[in-house]
Amino acid sequence: MAHTSTPWSRLAARTARGILARKGVSFDEVAAKISTMGIPESFRGAASRIQRGTYSLAYFLALLRAVGAECPAQWTNFVDSDESWEAAASHVLLHEISAQGLSIEQLSHRLEAFGTPISPERLTAQVTSGEFPFTLMLQTALVAQIPEFIRFVDQSDLAEAAGLSSASFTTKTDGEQRRRVHLRP
Repeated sequence: MAHTSTPWSRLAARTARGILARKGVSFDEVAAKISTMGIPESFRGAASRIQRGTYSLAYFLALLRAVGAECPAQWTNFVDSDESWEAAASHVLLHEISAQGLSIEQLSHRLEAFGTPISPERLTAQVTSGEFPFTLMLQTALVAQIPEFIRFVDQSDLAEAAGLSSASFTTKTDGEQRRRVHLRP
């Protein structure tokens, strides 16, 4: 199946490339490091996955570990556990939405309000399996503040990926918190 580039996948690609650039790690090195962690990866696979922005949150967490990048403090227990990367991804996303007082259904409604329709049932299945794209984490960060996520991507980049073009906007979703996002000119 051919990959379709979207603003979200392009942002995911920039996010991972930024981490590799900050850490001075090449695609060849990241493939070798991830392979030693039990995730079979080739140079071509790593380069393709990262350049297209088509990797999962599980892969992103493994990437952080492989290159020695810090993760948000609230993710440390999940990333350092002996569970699979998919289990860690599931725990990370569930922790973040729970910290905002959200349910999967509320997250689904918030995502839909910003142009990402995903049913609560499908979202539950993806999160439970831990096999969901990193772009879902980016979209979640747009609609539910994630502490320390700014180390990876700016809020204005999330808003731009969502197609929000005004100088600033305020959201009030599901009758809950208000958030103001400023976009750069």
